[in-house]
Amino acid sequence: MIAGKYFEVIDYTSDVKIKAYGKTMKELFENSAKGMFFLISENKEHDLKVRQEISIFAGYKVSYEDMLLLWLEKLLFYHETKKILFFDFRINSLFLDNYDNDKNFCSTPEAGSFLKAEAFGEKINIEKHEILNHIKGPTYHDLSIIRNSERKIFEANIIFDV
Repeated sequence: MIAGKYFEVIDYTSDVKIKAYGKTMKELFENSAKGMFFLISENKEHDLKVRQEISIFAGYKVSYEDMLLLWLEKLLFYHETKKILFFDFRINSLFLDNYDNDKNFCSTPEAGSFLKAEAFGEKINIEKHEILNHIKGPTYHDLSIIRNSERKIFEANIIFDV
């Protein structure tokens, strides 16, 4: 990762863009979520009192980009409906049925692609949390995930509609 960064905010025209980094695909997904919630609220002081289990079943021929968007959309759903700010994330299983598995992924005999994770945060408190951006959702525009073989990390570019 770049100098210990999990993600960075990139200047972009009318929407908001981040570049996230991870040594594994799981870590890339976790850091993408951290970046998204940093855009929502930069609050540095937080308690991880709320734990939310997340499961996504996505069927066949799903790309990592597809699964990343599903992951971020699901987190936004819980943020909006349960009024939670998430600050930490753990991807427990990530499997895409049409990609080769390596030691970073969970192999399963189940059909289709899936992600199982946990998100940790706290209920929104208007006296404590300043909401900086209302994110409508991540977009497919300029979405990319690459493996930077020189730096031995994964990188994701994500634009959010605000």
